[in-house]
Amino acid sequence: VSGYEIHMGISKGPALKHPAVQLKNKVDGVVSEYNKIIGTYLHGLFDKESALHGLLNWAGLKDIQSFDYEALREQELDRLADEMQQHIDIDELLLDINIFEVVLSGTENYDLIHLAFLIWH
Repeated sequence: VSGYEIHMGISKGPALKHPAVQLKNKVDGVVSEYNKIIGTYLHGLFDKESALHGLLNWAGLKDIQSFDYEALREQELDRLADEMQQHIDIDELLLDINIFEVVLSGTENYDLIHLAFLIWH
């Protein structure tokens, strides 16, 4: 199992007696009493084909079509970057960020909405 964990707070309840995954130093997530629902704090868990296939098999899907997740991810990131480059004036954006930082550094009592208004008008 590979992924990264993001959560705040404390999980409680009887389902914690049935962890979903065993990590190096602890368990994570839960499986419902009737083995119908899985919950976890792990993100990126299904980026690996073996983990995705394991979950889909657990859920009852037997005919699983494989695809290259990493290639698809790279293709989509490239597409996003091309669209941003075509439609966003990066130099202007960086200038606006710099102005925002200068204005922000000189104030302590303004909230972000007021600061944005000052910068853009």
